[in-house]
Amino acid sequence: MKKATALILFWVMPLHLLAQQNIPFVVAGDIFESDLNGYLFTAKNLKFNKIEDLVSLKRQFKKVQTSVANFGVNEDENWIYFELKSQKNKQLVLLLDQVFLEKADLYQFQGDNLVQKIELNYRVDIEKRPFGMMNFNFPIAASRKQVNSIFLRLKSDRIHGISRAMLHLFDEKSFHQYLLKKHLFNGVFYGILVLALFIGFLLYFASPKNIYLIYSIHIVFTLGYYLANYGFLNFLNPGGFVGSPQMMYAFYTLSPALQLLFIQRFLSLKTHFSNTFNQFINGFVGYMLLLFFIYVFLPNFSFLPVLSRLSLVFLGFLLIFICAWAITRKEKTAILYLIATIPNIVLIVYYLLSTLQILPFFANSFNFSFPFTIFEILVFGFGLVYQFTEEKHEIERKLIEERLSVSKEIITAQEQERQRIAQDLHDDLGSTLSMLKNKLSENYEDTLEMQIADKAVDDLRLISHNLMPATFLIKGLKEAIEELVFLNNKAGKMDVSFMCSGVEKKLDWEVELSIFRIVKELVNNAIKHAKSKKIEVQMLYFETFIYVSVEDDGIGMEKFNPAFSSGIGIKNILLRVNYLKGKINQESSQRGTLIAAEIPYDQAKNQTSAS
Repeated sequence: MKKATALILFWVMPLHLLAQQNIPFVVAGDIFESDLNGYLFTAKNLKFNKIEDLVSLKRQFKKVQTSVANFGVNEDENWIYFELKSQKNKQLVLLLDQVFLEKADLYQFQGDNLVQKIELNYRVDIEKRPFGMMNFNFPIAASRKQVNSIFLRLKSDRIHGISRAMLHLFDEKSFHQYLLKKHLFNGVFYGILVLALFIGFLLYFASPKNIYLIYSIHIVFTLGYYLANYGFLNFLNPGGFVGSPQMMYAFYTLSPALQLLFIQRFLSLKTHFSNTFNQFINGFVGYMLLLFFIYVFLPNFSFLPVLSRLSLVFLGFLLIFICAWAITRKEKTAILYLIATIPNIVLIVYYLLSTLQILPFFANSFNFSFPFTIFEILVFGFGLVYQFTEEKHEIERKLIEERLSVSKEIITAQEQERQRIAQDLHDDLGSTLSMLKNKLSENYEDTLEMQIADKAVDDLRLISHNLMPATFLIKGLKEAIEELVFLNNKAGKMDVSFMCSGVEKKLDWEVELSIFRIVKELVNNAIKHAKSKKIEVQMLYFETFIYVSVEDDGIGMEKFNPAFSSGIGIKNILLRVNYLKGKINQESSQRGTLIAAEIPYDQAKNQTSAS
C-alpha cells in the first residue's frame, strides 16, 4: 500500500476489500493523508429539480478504477461522488488539485439532509475561498460514525477544456504541512528559473546572439505558464487576463515553439538539414506564434485548446525525431540535447494523450512536470555557457594566432632587413676597408693609422655578426653566442662570460635565431645601461625547454611591463619570447639585474612548423 493510505485506519478489512464492496471511506487516527483510489464514482450531466434530489441519483454513478477521475476534454457538468465515515468528530480538507474550473461545487449530505454547500469557480476572489488558497479546497466536518455523502460538480473553463479531478483527503494539520512543502518545493524551482533567466540575459549582453535571447524569452514564458497553472497569477488577479486560462494556454503554446526555435540554433540544424526542413521549422514556429496572438487578442473558440494540444503532440514527435537524428551525430551538443529533452518530451506527449483519454492518467506523473522542465532548462543553460566559453576560447585562439602571425611577419621582415644590411656592409664597406687596410699596410705598418684601420675592420665584423652571424648558419646557436661573447670581449666594451650546460638539442634554425637575438639584445642592453663591470650569459638545456639568462652587476633597472615597455630592445625581446610561446622573468636590485627566458621545445617547434 501507499505510505499515505497506510496511515489510515479501517474497521476490519484491508483497503482493497473495502473498496470492492463500495462501503464508505473510513477515517480514524490523528494524522493522515490519502487519495481516494477505489472510492470514487462519476457521472455526467445529472438531471434533477433541486440539490436535495442528488441522494436519490447515486445509482447513476459509475465506479472509477483509478485514483484520478479523468473526464477528458469536454464542457459537460461532471459529477463525482464518494461516501466518508469517521470514527470521531474530525475536521477534514478535500483538496481538488485543479485551478481553472467554471464550477467546483461541493454538496455534503448526512443521510438525506444537506449539511454543507460550497459553490466556487476560478474567478472567485481568494479571500472568499475556504482557507484563502488558489486551488479548490473544501472543509468537511465529519461527524462521529455518521456516513457523509460527498458530491462534487465540476465544469471546466471553456478554454482550458480539461476536466479531471485529482482528489486528496487530509486532516487540517496534514493539509497545512502539505501546503508548506508544496510552496517550498515550488519556491525553489521558481528561484532556479529566475537564476537561469538572469544567466541567459548575462550571456546575451556579453554576446548579443539570438540563441541567448530566445533562451531567456523561453524561460519567461515557461515561468509565466507555471505561475498561471498553479494559480499564483490568478491569486493576484482573479478573473483578469493575467493568470487566466487564455494566458496559460497562450504561454503553453508559445513556450514549446520557442524551444523548437532554440533547438534549431543550439544544434545548428541549418547546417545539417536542407533549407526545406528549416523553412518548415520556421513555418511551424510562425503557426504557433499565430495561435499565441489569437489566445491573447481575439475571441477564443472551444476548438482552440484541442488544436493547440494536437499541435503540441506533433511538436513532441518532431522533437523526438530530432533526438533520434542527434543520436546518429554523436556530437556533444546533440547528446546534451538528448539528455535534457527526452524526459520532458515523453511527459508532454503523455499528458496530451491522457487528456484526449487515449492513455490513462496517473496523478503521480503530474509531480514530474516542473522538475523535468527545470532540468531541461538547466541543462540547456549549461550547454549555452559551455558554447559561450568555447566560442570565447576560439576567439582568443584566433587573436593569439593573429598576433603570432603579425609577430612572424615582423620578425621575418627584421631578419630579411638585417641580412640585406649585413650583406651590403660585407660586400661594399667591407671590401673598401679591406683595400684601405692593404694599402696602409704597405707604408704604415704598426702605426696609428693601421691600428685605426684594424679597429674599423673589427667593428665592422662585430656589426655584421650582430646583424647576421655567419657562425650561426654553419654551427648553430651555441657557437654563435660564443662568437658574440668573443667579439664583445675583443672590442673591450665589457667583460662577458658564457656558460652552457645540458645535452644540446638542435632546434629549428628560426627558433635558434630568435633565441640568439634575445641573448644579443639583453647583452647590448646591459652594456649600454647597466653600468656594470661584468656580464654572465647562461644557456641550459632542460628536458622540455631551453633556459637562457643574462646577468650583470650594474645599477639595476625598473621592472619592465610587457604591455607598456617603451624601449625598442625590450619590445623586440618580448615579441620573440611571445612568438615562441615562452616566458620571461626579471630580478633586479641595486646590485645587478638578471633577466631569464624559458622557451619550450614543443611549442617552439609547433610554432615554426605552423608558420
